[in-house]
Amino acid sequence: KKMTITQKKRMNRRNAIEPIISHIKFDHRMDRNFLKGVKGDKINALLAGAGFNLRKILRAFFLFPNFVFEKLKFLAIILPKMLYFQYEKRHI
Repeated sequence: KKMTITQKKRMNRRNAIEPIISHIKFDHRMDRNFLKGVKGDKINALLAGAGFNLRKILRAFFLFPNFVFEKLKFLAIILPKMLYFQYEKRHI
């Protein structure tokens, strides 16, 4: 059976993601889940993903501190304005 273009793209995406999942499992001790039930599985996966993202952020901060600082400065200027406009829309 021949694969469609969409199926090939999904397969390539899966091939790109599987090594990341493997590293998350190894680095965050997901070989054994100590939390009980389906909720425990979800919590464990969520926390492992959060740890993975936090590690990426910290790595970026220590490798490129100026770049990260500029982004944070930008957010500090823009975010309050965005929140203020959202607040105004709700209360008008």
